[in-house]
Amino acid sequence: MVKENYIPASEFCSVHNLCYSFFNSLGEYHLVESVNIGDDQFIRVGQLLQLQHISRLHHELEINLEGIYIITHLLQRIKALQAEIDLYKKRQTLNAAFSQV
Repeated sequence: MVKENYIPASEFCSVHNLCYSFFNSLGEYHLVESVNIGDDQFIRVGQLLQLQHISRLHHELEINLEGIYIITHLLQRIKALQAEIDLYKKRQTLNAAFSQV
């Protein structure tokens, strides 16, 4: 594990004004994955954008954990469906190109 790819969870909570218990609850809802090193929890840098989004939902819109869980999973589903649509469109374009040959 490369330590540069992780930041302390306590630091993220401090910067984003999150209670550490709220952060732990995010883990229980599988919204964040943390790594324990000794007595400390660390977050992958790749998760920062998602965690910042979750933090904004919680603070600015006052959405609870259950709502954040639903919103997050609906957004993931929308992205997956959009990827399927894009793939379908590419296939349609290729089929049209081959039929003209």
